[in-house]
This record gives sequence, C-alpha cells and structure tokens, in this order.
Amino acid sequence: MKKLAALIIEDRFFEDFGKTCHEHMKFLPKDTDLCIYTSEEHQEKYTEQLAEYKITPIFKSYNQDTPIPHSIKYINGVDQFLADKHMKALFNMCM
Repeated sequence: MKKLAALIIEDRFFEDFGKTCHEHMKFLPKDTDLCIYTSEEHQEKYTEQLAEYKITPIFKSYNQDTPIPHSIKYINGVDQFLADKHMKALFNMCM
C-alpha cells in the first residue's frame, strides 16, 4: 500500500508553524506523514506546537555543513546563494 507524506524544509523558527501545518494537512488524506527537515534547536518547539493539532512529526536529520563541491562554486551566483544562511541550509538538505 502506498502512503503519502508531506515534506517541509524549514530552518527558521515560526511561532505559528503548527497552525500552518494543520491548515495544510487537513486537505491531505488522514494518515499522511509529516516529515520535517529543520534545525535540532526547533524540533522540541515544533513537536509541542504540532501536538496541539494531534500531528506527530517525523524529523529528518541533515548535515548543515555539507562541503560544497568545488565545481559548483564556479556557477554564476552560487556565492551569493551560499552567503544566505537560509538558502545554504536548503542547499545542504538537497545534497
């Protein structure tokens, strides 16, 4: 049997994260998993927020300091992209 999962990549903290997830999850099948890539420092707060809406998150870990391949650094604009902490975190999650 196939199972649906919602995937969230968010390295910043938001006070209304649980509410936002709930508002989106209500449009998905009842047994949909919620997988979250976020900083370890936010996991406890997000778990508390989501518990208010009876949502049990699955936190996925990632290396926030993945070495950037040398060849990628030559792509135009990558330096500006990697200088932004949030965008670098997204990039690391994708690697």
